[in-house]
Amino acid sequence: MRIGIPKEIKDHETRIALTPQAVGQLTKKGHEVWIEKKAGVMAGFTDSDYQKSGAKIVHSAQKVYQRSDLVLKVKEPLASEYQYFHKNLTLFCFLHLAANAPLTRALLKNKVTALSFETLIDAQNRLPLLQPMSEIAGRLSISIGMNYLRSDFGGRGVLLSPTSFSPEAQVVIVGGGNVGRAAAEIAVGLRATVEVLEEFPEYIKVWRKKYPQIEIKKPSPAVLKKSLSRADLVVGAAAIPGARTPKLISSEMIQGMKANAVFVDVAVDQGGSSETTQPTTLSQPVYRKFNVIHYAVANIPALVGNTATVALSKVLLPYVSQLAKRGYLSGLDEDKNFASSLQVSRGEIIYPRLVEAYLK
Repeated sequence: MRIGIPKEIKDHETRIALTPQAVGQLTKKGHEVWIEKKAGVMAGFTDSDYQKSGAKIVHSAQKVYQRSDLVLKVKEPLASEYQYFHKNLTLFCFLHLAANAPLTRALLKNKVTALSFETLIDAQNRLPLLQPMSEIAGRLSISIGMNYLRSDFGGRGVLLSPTSFSPEAQVVIVGGGNVGRAAAEIAVGLRATVEVLEEFPEYIKVWRKKYPQIEIKKPSPAVLKKSLSRADLVVGAAAIPGARTPKLISSEMIQGMKANAVFVDVAVDQGGSSETTQPTTLSQPVYRKFNVIHYAVANIPALVGNTATVALSKVLLPYVSQLAKRGYLSGLDEDKNFASSLQVSRGEIIYPRLVEAYLK
């Protein structure tokens, strides 16, 4: 199979889908791998590294798309890449289509087969391609929040961890999945006071067993309003795979927060968990709304490009190998390994939650 990896063009995106080592495993099995020039540089991998692994370097994204049956990306294609779509193309990356109507329309129009990392479910009912990025984003959300709480960033001037003479900061995490757990681990390690708002009983059970020092509550509007009013740092970590994130946090709740508090909405790539969320970029990551600092960057793991690439490549390679071994890419909706990942194919919406988002 011919596999292509274009350079990521989202603002300050540093990741690449596969490491040279992973590419080498594919080329040893006889697959052709085409990589756009300098696609791996920001993650710490040179063109020479990929060439030594058997890949062929091309000088434009257009050539990658033209020569490939399967294109691997990290983040979703941007509008400038839509021109490269063609009916024989299969795209495999983070897509978040429920919150991206223009991309959905472009994929349908060009009859691209598109599979999403974020909805692929394994035999244990886990999200193996989403989990490593969720963990990284969750951990980074606390360090990001720590920075913007500083006085020189316009924050409250609050240190997240206590000193011998001052109290700890108040951290509220909305959502108890992989992002929330990763954020809580770092915040607890810093000895902040942590409160988690989670709806699902099975998650609550895990939280109470593993983190007895953390207060767990169900996120009713009244509870959310009260919790946010006490918070120095809020992390939006709620998510429904393949669907838009519910707007659990109202404008009124944000307005009731402390002046110069920080809200890091990790759920922004699926539309955001607050009515006040507006997508930002790593070039311009924050804005103020109701005197609360909002950080709403959709590619937070790009801040640690090498770590994120190594983690993603490790879990992605087995699935790429399976796709490449097939030798064809039809019938994916009947394949237990990929049915959960298939979003659109041959001009039709396949994924049920995407049908709900656009066809009902």
